[in-house]
Amino acid sequence: MVIVSYLTEGVFIGLLSEFKKNSLIRKAHELNSKGEYQKAIECYDEILRTDLYYTNAWYGKSVVLRELGKYQDALEANEKALELDPEYVGALTNKGALLEILGKNNDALEYYNKALEINPRYFYALDCKATVLTKFGRYQEALDIYNKALEINPNSAKTWFGKGVVLNMLGNHKMALKAYNNVLKIDPNYVDAWHNKGYLLARMGDYREAIDSYDRVLEIYPNKTDTLYCKGNALTNIGKHQEALESYNEALKIDPNYLLWYNRGCILNKLRKISGCYKIFLIMP
Repeated sequence: MVIVSYLTEGVFIGLLSEFKKNSLIRKAHELNSKGEYQKAIECYDEILRTDLYYTNAWYGKSVVLRELGKYQDALEANEKALELDPEYVGALTNKGALLEILGKNNDALEYYNKALEINPRYFYALDCKATVLTKFGRYQEALDIYNKALEINPNSAKTWFGKGVVLNMLGNHKMALKAYNNVLKIDPNYVDAWHNKGYLLARMGDYREAIDSYDRVLEIYPNKTDTLYCKGNALTNIGKHQEALESYNEALKIDPNYLLWYNRGCILNKLRKISGCYKIFLIMP
């Protein structure tokens, strides 16, 4: 070919090698998105066997190791990426995420801030920073960050959910409800959004709609104990004591929590099953 004639053999081989590495990176990303994590790692390792200085491969491998729950190995791979490029925003954010998983929230926040100093509009770092601020109880700051993140990516169900949580904690229940509704427009099967929506509706006294939300959760995840418990509470508040008892009983099969026993006792009392009620209250510590 004419083009090849202008290239030295070494340069041509280098171009082929770069093409192969890029192909393996794309393949690894695709495998990761499908949940085929071990195969994705094999792609990254194939790159690193020939090029230990390929930053994206170290970073990608770290992300997959994180998905596999191999957090220490993920940190080590991520550190390799940062040694090669200390300003790699993705790797800085990923290190923060790993530290957060390991309970080192102050350190995690430091790395999110480092990433945002380099790129103030890096969505993943904004979203992660808001999550940590929420854990610290810094709800207004978290809300401000979530709003910035949503300006960049308004279709992130996770970010709308986080915004709903902080709005709820700030006492702005109507706006929190809108945030959860936005989550459910994007992802109708977002279980935690249905649960929190039900919880908010119950707090606002709309018990029947709350029950509908809890039922949506239980269609997807029938053994979600806290939802069964909350549904029992909502049924109690509209006087459906027998149905409430059934909901508590289902929850108790999964988690014999003392608070559930207490509420079951209250229902038995209302149903005038006093002897059963006494035995249940006796379990209370």
